[in-house]
Amino acid sequence: MFAVVAGTLYQDKAKANLTALKELHIIPQDSFLSRGDGLDGLIWMSYQRGASFDFATQPNYLRLVQRLQAAMSKLGLYSGPVDGLIGPTTVKAFRSYLARFDLQPGAVLTDYSLAEIERNAGDGFHSDEERNAARALGYTDAQSFNDARSGGFTSASAFAQAKNMGFTTQSDYDAAVSGGFRNRDEYQSAQTGGFTAANEYRAAVQLGIQTNAELVGYRASGFSDPAAFRDAKQKGFGDKASYDKAEARKLKAARTSATALLSDAETFLKLNPQTSNLVEIAGQAAALNTQVQTDSTDALDSSALRLSNLLMAVPGYSEFSASRDKERAREIEKRKAEIFAELQAERQALKHWMSSHLTSAKLPEVVQEVKALDEITDTNDLDTLADAREAVRAMIARQALADELDTGKAADSQSGSGASQESDSATYAVTDLNKALLRGPLEDVVVLYNAGPKAPSLLRTISGQFSLTKNQAWICLLGPQRTPALDKALLEAIDPMGGKAINVSSDCGAGGLESADLFMSSAKPSWRPRQRFKRPTSKRWKPRRSACSILPANLIQTVEDWLPSIAR
Repeated sequence: MFAVVAGTLYQDKAKANLTALKELHIIPQDSFLSRGDGLDGLIWMSYQRGASFDFATQPNYLRLVQRLQAAMSKLGLYSGPVDGLIGPTTVKAFRSYLARFDLQPGAVLTDYSLAEIERNAGDGFHSDEERNAARALGYTDAQSFNDARSGGFTSASAFAQAKNMGFTTQSDYDAAVSGGFRNRDEYQSAQTGGFTAANEYRAAVQLGIQTNAELVGYRASGFSDPAAFRDAKQKGFGDKASYDKAEARKLKAARTSATALLSDAETFLKLNPQTSNLVEIAGQAAALNTQVQTDSTDALDSSALRLSNLLMAVPGYSEFSASRDKERAREIEKRKAEIFAELQAERQALKHWMSSHLTSAKLPEVVQEVKALDEITDTNDLDTLADAREAVRAMIARQALADELDTGKAADSQSGSGASQESDSATYAVTDLNKALLRGPLEDVVVLYNAGPKAPSLLRTISGQFSLTKNQAWICLLGPQRTPALDKALLEAIDPMGGKAINVSSDCGAGGLESADLFMSSAKPSWRPRQRFKRPTSKRWKPRRSACSILPANLIQTVEDWLPSIAR
């Protein structure tokens, strides 16, 4: 039997040192402690009596532990000082190393096994097999090799290039390279905006545009200035043509308003030359007259507002202006009715032409124009109607349809001499004043008032309210039957206007219509006192000649604001 004496230790350190040395495999696992009774005579020259001979403090062992600590530090397993002193931190790091690399410790930590640990700490590979496989693909360290494999890279050179550009996956790198992007940041910013090509993204950046959709919209819009495009887009316009058209309409409306204001001011001042602030008004009028031809709607509106404020301060001008506004409104309604009637006639003529020219090369454009006319059937905008008239005239001229349509109109006129009442009513121009009659549902009751000068009692004041000058109303029933409930409803309706009595007649001849204040017309003979009145809809109905069609159009207007009170 023999024993290898490792050294002598103080009793208080012996067990801890033995455990640490065995954990690090610096000494055999079957090493044990002994008091060594009787050995002092054999090794008495090896140490000084009463002192410790701890080989873990000897230079060779210190260097070995330092190498181990340095390797563990490279692997990120050890954070203590590389001093060669064995402690729990060093032991824990070594255990973590064994677990990470899935290794079984050898009997003793030899120079070879320590060199293997240092090699693994240098490149991070778990084994020579893994190291050789990585190096065969061009990788020199385990971190790059593993990152490349997790990112889907098959080439070390491609991985290195991708890493320099900031990419971690093969798919993103390939997409960026094919799109011409310089780096990962540029690629990700482009992706956020929906760009797939670097040149498109860079063009957008130069224009201050954030997304590909916005770039496509900008290029298709006709704008040459991105700021103008964004401004138009914020106002709800997607292209320059529609934006310019809307701005032109605004400018036209501002010029028309300014011209009307100047005309009203001139007329009023001619009648009132003693106006106190005449000089100030004249100065502002001169400024506005200069700006009428400006291209700035805002500047024109601002100048017009200053003149209007000066005029409104003059006694009597507001009433005068309101009267002139009503005159202009009536003229506009007249023009709209004329244009609408013309468009309806053209629409009917085009439909008649379509029915007999289904194989004509002109048909597609005609169909589109008729569809456009159908869409503006209910419009009340003069500019829209005027634009539609110009559009249909231009189409007729392009397709040389004037003679064919005139022939069709003449044929319709001849064949329609004995046409039904419905055909006759279809040629009526629909306006705000008569749409309740021409398009209301059959069950509606329509209340009309006499707008002519011969109305016996009814008067519309300058503020737009109704008044009964004789404290009673003459009412003509054209369809509804007179009942006590109807009388009660009528009395309640005219009471706020000073009406105390009603004169109701169901015998209203064509010659006596001007002698009535109000007309009540319906397509049904019975009157239901609790019927809820409806506002006119777009549904067309045929007026009865014994009732509505005999009312002079220039003497009647619908009184929609009276309907709710009468219904109650």
